[in-house]
Amino acid sequence: MISILMYGRRFFPYYTNTVVTGLDTDGKGCIFAFDPVGSMTKQLYACEGSAMPLILPILDAYVSLPAKILQVLSHIYLFIYLFIRFLVKTHQIQVKLNVQKKKQLK
Repeated sequence: MISILMYGRRFFPYYTNTVVTGLDTDGKGCIFAFDPVGSMTKQLYACEGSAMPLILPILDAYVSLPAKILQVLSHIYLFIYLFIRFLVKTHQIQVKLNVQKKKQLK
């Protein structure tokens, strides 16, 4: 509805940036941001209004940074996994895990 309203006024638009939040079909929270022309983008986080210059750095620090760190760690994990798999296949190395049982203290 917001997209249609804003697109209908695209030549003399309302100068607003709208944020709509809700639940998707899986029941997870989602955020959609609209620009003044009416195009919609799904975002990880969003804020608009007069407090945006104050809130956005906080969101960048606490929401975006952990997501980027997790993405980098997942790439490192994948690289290590693929490298070990390559070594095992090309050099026919056998990988054995030594598991030691710890004695329980009584």
